[in-house]
Amino acid sequence: MKESNRLLKYLLISVAITLLDVAVVSLCRYLIHLPLLWANTLGVVTGAVVQYLLTSRHVFQVEKNPKTLLIFVATFFLGLFLANGTIYLVHRMLLPLVAEKLAFLLAKGASLVVPFFVTYFVRRKLYEVT
Repeated sequence: MKESNRLLKYLLISVAITLLDVAVVSLCRYLIHLPLLWANTLGVVTGAVVQYLLTSRHVFQVEKNPKTLLIFVATFFLGLFLANGTIYLVHRMLLPLVAEKLAFLLAKGASLVVPFFVTYFVRRKLYEVT
């Protein structure tokens, strides 16, 4: 599969996962009143389960087996670390400048971009080795 097609499929799946993630985070944050990092973690974990199922088949075309699951889980934790670090830092920077909900939305947006590219390229490389 051409790299551009693979990246486009990954992007489309990631957009759907992002909508799911933001919905879960918002529900946890504003309805259940969980702390920011707990809410974000629950959103990311929910999205990760669905993303593994979709990307392993439609993007990377790898079998779902213990080895590919281990690669996904390891890169998931890398992405979670990057997402939580980004959301925390951006939220803290913006909170004195804008309303809390806007700071949250902007921070959440920033926390999606960095892990997207890092995990895509790391997964692609590791799946090629398998």
